[in-house]
Amino acid sequence: RSNSGVKLQRWNGTSWVRNDAPMNSSLFPFTIGGTSENDLWMMGLDGEALHWNGTSLASVAKGTDVLIRRIRQSGNSLFALGAQGELLVK
Repeated sequence: RSNSGVKLQRWNGTSWVRNDAPMNSSLFPFTIGGTSENDLWMMGLDGEALHWNGTSLASVAKGTDVLIRRIRQSGNSLFALGAQGELLVK
């Protein structure tokens, strides 16, 4: 992490490529999940969330302040499990 955002790397099939998270992100991901290489979610402390659309990362409105431990996606629904047993559905 640096003052220019979270540093993430992805494998492009040949080498690791750095992708910077949005400037306003302080995400320390606890869980990463999704349905394809073009639909990935990263969530962590205080409900912080980032979404990868295959091209870029975007911050997503939190909607909660709980620590997200696990996420699963089914169709258009995203399920997030909080550290204290909270179940959030988007």
